[in-house]
Amino acid sequence: MKKKLIVTLSLISLLNISLFASTTIVHSPYYNDGPSPLINDIYSSLMLSGYYADNIDENSVESYSANIGVNVNGSVFFMESPVGLYYSVDLVPTDADDTYFIDGMFAMAIRANSNSIKESYINIGPAVSIYTQDDSLTTIEDPFTLVYWGAGINAGYRMAFPSVKSFAFDLGVSAKALWFDEEISILGSLASSSPKDFRYALSGYIGFTYRWFAPNWGDEDVNVILAL
Repeated sequence: MKKKLIVTLSLISLLNISLFASTTIVHSPYYNDGPSPLINDIYSSLMLSGYYADNIDENSVESYSANIGVNVNGSVFFMESPVGLYYSVDLVPTDADDTYFIDGMFAMAIRANSNSIKESYINIGPAVSIYTQDDSLTTIEDPFTLVYWGAGINAGYRMAFPSVKSFAFDLGVSAKALWFDEEISILGSLASSSPKDFRYALSGYIGFTYRWFAPNWGDEDVNVILAL
């Protein structure tokens, strides 16, 4: 399971980098005399997350579970606009063998700069949570996949390194409200269980963010639009 987790994370990180790098032009100030791409302020993040959620099974004696996972997320903005787009993917192994959560979120991104190296943000939008078994193992005769849809909100704070403003230390929290989709879920080995119709998921994360397009602000400069 650890080997598969490492391989999966490597592929996700590579995809994250390649997608954003392909849409990014050079590091330069806003409003330079040269051509500018439509989307040229892009963030990519890799996080360690603590995942806390109520139990999937209605009849379980354990009311919640807490696990450690990883989060990959990114945001795109048009120049210094305070509003953009955000995506997030969590991969969270559970205590059960080869069973894990895959959580996703696609949202509106909102940011607020206090100066050139400090920034807070909030992201709000639809979310999905998939609780599944690894069906590549021959020991699992009837794997399950439970799908939940809902909405999520994510908020956090990042602080760039003064000497390298493209890199930032990042921390935040996410909360999701989720409803069971019986039509596309596969109960499999959980056929005798009763999946909850509604569940929640909370996570806190810490990690690093790389800003592909870093405006050439001085330490005392402020983003005028976001400072209003």
